[in-house]
Amino acid sequence: MKRWALALGAPPALTHVDRADREACASIVPPELESMVSELRSALARSHIGFDSKGFVSHVTLLRDAREPKAMPALEPIEWRLAGFALVQSVRSPGGSRYEIRKSWQGRA
Repeated sequence: MKRWALALGAPPALTHVDRADREACASIVPPELESMVSELRSALARSHIGFDSKGFVSHVTLLRDAREPKAMPALEPIEWRLAGFALVQSVRSPGGSRYEIRKSWQGRA
């Protein structure tokens, strides 16, 4: 995997039925990342493995289950250099969600 960087911009508020998160989204998604997402989705579909088919949004969650503030202050863009990534499964339980790393990959220069 080649290393790349994400430029994270001002966080929009994403409101869900059961929670409100504040996230910093990538203003520009590297073509390599878009390609990887497309290939992964194709492989999942060919293998008859279900996945969330809504549009891919590269982001970092800053606050989870945020009640306040209702809006986040504007942020200067942050360049985040990625050295790897992980396939993470969200597992829900009565006590809340937890995230389990299924596999991780390290990058190369």
